This record gives sequence, structure tokens and C-alpha cells, in this order.
Amino acid sequence: MVTFHRLLLLSVLISFVLGGCAQKSTLIPKSDKTMLDIYNEHQKQSAWKKGDVDSARERISRPSEMGDRDLEGYTRDADREIEQLFPKLPNPVLVMYVFPHLAGEGKYPVPGYSTAFSMYEEEHYALPGEVE
Repeated sequence: MVTFHRLLLLSVLISFVLGGCAQKSTLIPKSDKTMLDIYNEHQKQSAWKKGDVDSARERISRPSEMGDRDLEGYTRDADREIEQLFPKLPNPVLVMYVFPHLAGEGKYPVPGYSTAFSMYEEEHYALPGEVE
């Protein structure tokens, strides 16, 4: 068993020594291109040309030919934001009074205090139309 551990250690050391002897030029190929050259070359090969991008921007900025009526119910507006499509269900806050007591091994006095916590650990939301 001891020979196995020694053999394993020896093989790891040899791999580190041989790995350290590798030349930087073989690991990282030398190139005369700058990052700007690489970027520009990529832009030329890219499927999106400048004209395509400009026409897409125009289509997005143009008002819809369908009209806003066709999108009613799918888009957000101030009325829907105020209504809250998914209202929070009630989660009552419970107030508990802790009476004065002695705590710990040394029986240290703790004064009475009030604490508040929610009845449920998580907030729950109603589905549309569940709560009036």
C-alpha cells in the first residue's frame, strides 16, 4: 500500500515537472492582430449588417399598425399597475409579549418585551379574480 502512494506521488511530481517545461509559444500562439482587428473582422462576418440593425430599430420605434386595441389586456398601463393583477393575500401580524424571565446558565434577568411576526412565513398571492 505504501508503494502505491509513493508511485502516485512520483507520477504527480513528474507530470508537474514536465508540464513546467512546456514553451509559452506552443501553449499560446503568437499573433500580430490587435483586439480591434479581431473585433472588426468579426463584425464583417456577422449576420447583422448595419442596414439590418437600422431597419429593425425603425420597426420597433414605429407605432403599431394593429392599433392599441388589439393589445388591450396584454400590455401594462397605470390602471393595471394600481389594480395589482395578483393582490397579496392577508397575512396577519401577530404581536407576542414575552414576560420578564431568567435566561442562560447564569440565570441572567431578561426584561419583558413585545415582538411582532407574520402568521405565515411566506407572502401568498391571489390569482386574478380570486379576491374582490
